[in-house]
Amino acid sequence: MNQLPDYLQNRQSRGLAERVSQNLGTSSPPYLSLKDNRFTLVDAAGNEQIIPTYEMDPNKLLRGQAPGPYADIVIIDVNNHVSRIFYDQDYDPTAQSYQPPACFSHNGVGPSKLASSPQSPTCAACPNAAWGSATSNVSGKGIPACAQYQLVAVLVAGHDMPFLLRIPPNSLKNYRAYAEQFRGRDFDMDTVLTRLSFVSQGTLVFIPSGWPPQQMIALSDKLYAAKATDAMIGRLDVPIQGMLPAPQTPPQTQPVGFIPPQTTPQQLFGAQPAASQPTPPAAPPTATPATASPSSSAPGGRGRRRNTAAAAPPAQPQQLQAPFMEPQPQVAPQPTFTQPSAQPNSPAQTFGMAPGVPPNAEVTNMLDNLFGK
Repeated sequence: MNQLPDYLQNRQSRGLAERVSQNLGTSSPPYLSLKDNRFTLVDAAGNEQIIPTYEMDPNKLLRGQAPGPYADIVIIDVNNHVSRIFYDQDYDPTAQSYQPPACFSHNGVGPSKLASSPQSPTCAACPNAAWGSATSNVSGKGIPACAQYQLVAVLVAGHDMPFLLRIPPNSLKNYRAYAEQFRGRDFDMDTVLTRLSFVSQGTLVFIPSGWPPQQMIALSDKLYAAKATDAMIGRLDVPIQGMLPAPQTPPQTQPVGFIPPQTTPQQLFGAQPAASQPTPPAAPPTATPATASPSSSAPGGRGRRRNTAAAAPPAQPQQLQAPFMEPQPQVAPQPTFTQPSAQPNSPAQTFGMAPGVPPNAEVTNMLDNLFGK
């Protein structure tokens, strides 16, 4: 089944599997369950296997604490964002089937495109993410109705396949404290054997318990290099595009006479080149005498077209200014960035290099007398 026959290799896919995933969601990957304070491995088909390891710490027995289950894992990968999961129905421990959440997100922005009932355009603006939108059944305190989880891909000792570990909200503080122990060290969390155990109902504690076998490290590196855990931890999740608001650009106040970059003289003055006249090749610019009339320009040069009294005014173009500029009233174009000209008949400069202002005669004489000619 891995090698397509020749007659199927060029056949266009109809995207049926993608549509089923969007309609019904995807199946849960193999994961490490924390239900009832037990560590249970659940595969993609729903088959369960309880991890039988129990901690027999003599110090705990002396303090009157009963031994409890634990699981030794190697952390492979961690999602870059904290996931959010919202259920619109209360948890039913007697239910025979798994009910997917109404809304969830693994992308750090907004509801996943696979969410069946998105609650808000973005997670930051969602009322279910606010503290006090729900009440904890354990403590009775206000909590967010949309809970936060950290998705982690792990290898479990004695198994050669990755499992998803959903670190619940009440364990995130302990997980953060565990991660802080590795900051500034020569090794990270993925190079040690991490022991998971429970300190209270549903609350995990993380303890480094030694160095993992070489086989576990080799398999972890192989899975990470192949990006085999990207989908498991939600790294491929994207927000539902239809609910994301368009970015709002605040209005910008441009200085008087502002000309946007890449503005051509035709766009600035509204002149349109004649369709029937071929564009002559550009020639080196020819200086225009200062006494030339405003309507003249060097033939074949880069002179700008100017309206004369006899020429008909050009039609107003269709809103040619840049989109971030405020609409301007339909008036005759006004020259901008105009510098005073020494020649009263010379045309005003509106772009490019403007002519310099003539020096003040009195200031020039003063400097000449001070420093000498």
